[in-house]
Amino acid sequence: MDALWEAARPREERTGGTSTLQPWHEQWGDRCQQIAWIGVDMDEQQLRAMLDSCLLDDSEMAGGPEAWAQMEDPLPSWDGMEYIAVFASLVWMNGQLLG
Repeated sequence: MDALWEAARPREERTGGTSTLQPWHEQWGDRCQQIAWIGVDMDEQQLRAMLDSCLLDDSEMAGGPEAWAQMEDPLPSWDGMEYIAVFASLVWMNGQLLG
C-alpha cells in the first residue's frame, strides 16, 4: 500500500521511513502540510500575517473535527474555473500580493 504518511499505513506495514523526518504526534502521527513561497521582493511580514490569519484559535482547535465540519467555508467551490480564480487571486506581482 502506497501512503504519503507512515500514519496512513496499517501499523504492521509501517517502515519508520517518514516518521524519522517528521515528529510523531499522538493523534496525527507524521501527517503534516508544508508550503513554500518562492519569489522576488516578497513582503515576508505580509505573507506571514495572511497565513497566520488562516489559523484556528485555541477554542476553535479544541472543537475538533466535528466542530470544524460545521464551520463556514469562506472559499468558493473548488470546481473548474472557480479554482483558477481563487488561485489567481493569490498571485504575487512586482512584490505585491494581488487580490
